Amino acid sequence: MAGAGFVEDPDGEFGRGLSLDREVHLQRAAQVLAWSTPTAPPLEVIDLAALELTGHARVILEELEARVAALPAGSALGELLAYSMAEAARRLSVTYSGLGVLAYAHSRARLVEGLHRSLDRLEQHPGAQPSARI
Repeated sequence: MAGAGFVEDPDGEFGRGLSLDREVHLQRAAQVLAWSTPTAPPLEVIDLAALELTGHARVILEELEARVAALPAGSALGELLAYSMAEAARRLSVTYSGLGVLAYAHSRARLVEGLHRSLDRLEQHPGAQPSARI
């Protein structure tokens, strides 16, 4: 535990079995981003939302990695997304570490949104395989 009452999932176990519904991910991210200090729910709710978003981000990242691996070698989009995926993995490795519970949850929400934008870019790429999962 990094902070008072903060729940962490360093092994990514929470993401297993989560819904892969895109709308669920994006609605949760939007909900968390709408929270501000005076309107935020109790810390326990923020903690759980951050954990849920972390799980979603891990699932989306796994899907993105699999789909990028199927792109032709040397693909400019593949190289760009490889950079984005490395940054996402780096951000997922960062724990609470004093950010503040709400700032941490906001960071996870922005990560989920960014990973979905990466999937959107991939969907628009000619020859990209559509996602059956997300």
